[in-house]
Amino acid sequence: MYCEGKYIGAISYVVCQGKRYWGKEHLSQLSELTKLISAHLTKAQALNASHLGILSVPEFDPLTGLLSFSRFRDEVERIIVGNEHQTYIMVYSDLEDFKYINQKYGYSMGDQLLKEFSNYIIRCLKTEINVYFTRIVADQFALFMPYEESDNAAEQIHKINAEFLRRQQESFPEVTLRIRSGI
Repeated sequence: MYCEGKYIGAISYVVCQGKRYWGKEHLSQLSELTKLISAHLTKAQALNASHLGILSVPEFDPLTGLLSFSRFRDEVERIIVGNEHQTYIMVYSDLEDFKYINQKYGYSMGDQLLKEFSNYIIRCLKTEINVYFTRIVADQFALFMPYEESDNAAEQIHKINAEFLRRQQESFPEVTLRIRSGI
């Protein structure tokens, strides 16, 4: 197989004329390297965006600062395609009757609740690798994370949701809030 190096400015890349096959060991190493680079870049971009006050960049949700849903899909697809050895789960969460909260307490209270939920989930999972969290639309969220067969994902998600609801009940005792999550 013939491969040729090319340069665009300071970026170099290799173009091969035929199919290239990777062994399982090489695929595993490349996958780990890709995950590390991607995680670092994503965190650096989020940190830079928050410091510069540009969270309205299309790659981030302007309300919560989370990855935009389109960027989330790209990252999740990249991980799924690049890693055949790890199992992942997708968790969909919805704040039940959120429209009522906006109507009764106002949109600023609703927005604050969405921000608090986002920040809480990020704090709970900040030590995990390859965890991506996004707001799909309004009060609907998606969480993508690694899964080990020894984990009880449903129990873990239930505990996270229950603790968030407990904290919100302390802060806002007049608000009845429920979170529906599916794995």
